[in-house]
Amino acid sequence: MTPLVSIEDAKHHLRKTSEEEDADIYLKLEQASAIVLTYLKNRLTAIASVSVATPTVIKKSVPHSLTSGVTATIADTDTTPTVNGAQVVTVTGPSTFTVPVAVTVGQSTAAGTVSSAVWTESTTPGNVSAATLCVLEDLYERRPIQWDLVRDLLVGLRDPALA
Repeated sequence: MTPLVSIEDAKHHLRKTSEEEDADIYLKLEQASAIVLTYLKNRLTAIASVSVATPTVIKKSVPHSLTSGVTATIADTDTTPTVNGAQVVTVTGPSTFTVPVAVTVGQSTAAGTVSSAVWTESTTPGNVSAATLCVLEDLYERRPIQWDLVRDLLVGLRDPALA
């Protein structure tokens, strides 16, 4: 798995400068990233409508918590051509985003879902990076994960209605 933050950011957070512990830090960083992604997984949110446009505008009934440039998976829509599948999104509002598909037959009724975003080091939202670094620190220090802190950092992503 690709970590959600860079090894450089992780070492800076842990205040480590030598390369002696890089392998251990990297393994714990992968674990921390997996823990955060597992905590956030299966965040399906419903699609309210899909416009006839280029690019097409997708409206959600609740805030989507996506960021521009991430890839999200869209499923179960009924458009021509289809917008289903992995799509790079551009956020246009808290409940709207576009995907680069020239839709000719849209969808004005609620149908379909958008899943969790797929992040890279450069597209990971700040609160996800912060949660990953907090989990990393707990793993590195061999102490219990501070779930209340993780929850507070990620509440808007896990439950977009609370964003």
